[in-house]
Amino acid sequence: MNTETTSSSSTLVWDLPVRLFHWLLVACFAGAWLTSDSEHWRLAHVWFGYGMAGLVGLRLVWGLVGTQHARFASFVRGPRTVAHYVGALVQGRPSAHTGHNPAGGWAIV
Repeated sequence: MNTETTSSSSTLVWDLPVRLFHWLLVACFAGAWLTSDSEHWRLAHVWFGYGMAGLVGLRLVWGLVGTQHARFASFVRGPRTVAHYVGALVQGRPSAHTGHNPAGGWAIV
């Protein structure tokens, strides 16, 4: 009989504004894509584009003044750190990171 219990604890890294930004950006992109071929839906297409631009603007502000993991300074690392991480990744022993890893931070930028 196995008496070992497993405990799963989750840590939420991304706050509500970041999650909303990503899902609303997906919705605006999908809406713009679905309305791109029809002149009848041109106004909706344009408004989806405005929505995306507004969301990106808000995310830039939140990246400067938001919570710890939402700030750009928390996931953009220097070139030496990124090179060390990528080297470890290639060797199959990458280090764990809360939030974005160093290579992921540069990919976002």
